[in-house]
Amino acid sequence: DRGGAGRDLLLEGETGHGFPAGDAAALAARLADLAADRDRRAALGRAARARVAAWGYGPSVEGFAAAVRTAAGRHP
Repeated sequence: DRGGAGRDLLLEGETGHGFPAGDAAALAARLADLAADRDRRAALGRAARARVAAWGYGPSVEGFAAAVRTAAGRHP
């Protein structure tokens, strides 16, 4: 729950699973669940790869620039 881009990239149950920072038992439980379910791991992996495909420095900068333009009253 303290990962840098986690709020942007992690969709709970869709692209992965979060756990409270420092909670080793919660992490172990998440890992055990995933280790036991090959299909679920594959589905999370596919969804996570699709989520990050359009994420990166360029799109982040453009999103910020668009927000500034909108705030300044200059729509694209």
